[in-house]
Amino acid sequence: MVLVGHSQRLAEPLTRRQRRGLIGCALGVVVAAVVVIAVVLTTSKGVVPLSGHGCVSVLAAGATGGEPLHECGAAARALCRTEYAHHDQLARAVQPQCRLAGIAPPKQTNASGSR
Repeated sequence: MVLVGHSQRLAEPLTRRQRRGLIGCALGVVVAAVVVIAVVLTTSKGVVPLSGHGCVSVLAAGATGGEPLHECGAAARALCRTEYAHHDQLARAVQPQCRLAGIAPPKQTNASGSR
């Protein structure tokens, strides 16, 4: 199929009306993208809440990927007590979050009474 006059139409500059239409479409796309990004950023919540005020939040490695771990109050204190006694990867992730939550490691007691 031969496109009669096609190359001539391509060689002609756009009319003022055509340019305005293209600029309007491009501007509409940009504005829509900015609005979508703003809505997503303002409505999305983080995967794990922040640690603090007696609550411990950690994103720990699990069987299917990252698993959020969030405990408050007595459960947080029990979690911290357990993880302060360990030295594995989970313990290294939980211990700083326990400190942020205001849960300090237990005092080391020495059997002989001296250091």
